[in-house]
Amino acid sequence: MSEAWRLLIFRPCGAAVQRQRSVSVRMPCCLSKNRKIIMNNIKVMLMADTPAAGRKILDVLRIEPGISVFVNQDSQSEKKMWMNQDTAVLTFGTSAYLEQKLPLIHSLIKEGLPVICIARTEDGLEKLRRLKGCTVIKCRASHGGHDQSLFEKELLVKVKSCYGSGSERRRGLEGLPSRHMVGIGASTGGPKALLTVLQDLPPDTCGIVVVQHLSRGFAANFAHYMDQNCRIHARQAASEEVIRDGNIYVASEGCQMRVKKQGDQFLLHTRRRDGKYDFCPSVDCLFESMAEAAGSRAMGIILTGMGADGAMGILKMKEAGAYTVGQDQATSAIYSMLMRH
Repeated sequence: MSEAWRLLIFRPCGAAVQRQRSVSVRMPCCLSKNRKIIMNNIKVMLMADTPAAGRKILDVLRIEPGISVFVNQDSQSEKKMWMNQDTAVLTFGTSAYLEQKLPLIHSLIKEGLPVICIARTEDGLEKLRRLKGCTVIKCRASHGGHDQSLFEKELLVKVKSCYGSGSERRRGLEGLPSRHMVGIGASTGGPKALLTVLQDLPPDTCGIVVVQHLSRGFAANFAHYMDQNCRIHARQAASEEVIRDGNIYVASEGCQMRVKKQGDQFLLHTRRRDGKYDFCPSVDCLFESMAEAAGSRAMGIILTGMGADGAMGILKMKEAGAYTVGQDQATSAIYSMLMRH
């Protein structure tokens, strides 16, 4: 189970529950088969600040059987070539060089490619260390002897361990149609709580639909923020889109988001504001549709927030057989939404 679920304390929702208790929450998932890494077909794209630095890394990688190394010249044609391959990207240079490559590193991670940054010094690496999907190691090879041996071993371990992880995230974009789903509603304090819960979930997690109350004009930026900081893909929901594993769907501004069942699949349906709900997007609207469409194959979660939006909807989910949880008062910025249960 992801450690993200241990960072917030949840209680079962329902008026009959009188005391709060810590529970371990396991998302219902459609688990993918374990991916076997073929160690004789590891591809690494190398970028270095100088030819001499590039040769130093090539010498380390080429002694290991089964690793193919491509040297990048920053051309767009080459970028397209290795974007389409299951490739680990390795950058080596000064902290200034690595910072210069930050936009490219962002785009690589966005495409699901694992990135390893080898730095000559520890200075100025804070931004890189904060990036999900980016591994930072310190080059100790210049000292020779024992330090060089340790560096070579660390580099080979990092390449082998990260290889394949990027393809998992890319597959999330076209994941299997979800057989189960999770709906999350939040208001004040929600973005921080959502990130804590979602950022480390694996690519085989079932589809997640989110309604977060936001000020006008922030929905697109919020979806982008979640996508940049979570292992799985996040985006604004589109109408008639199939809910798939490994994806987070964020309700768009000014639209109600509902779930409907079509055959064996769950689809999202969005439409402009209607008069039934006080909020748009509304947590109640989402949860009520999930209760009807998914029943016991869904989970409903209420996080921190103000007001009563979501209170009636999550009770309907509970009555339909869904597992329901709520963030406790101690970890909530505002506990109003949960007091209505």
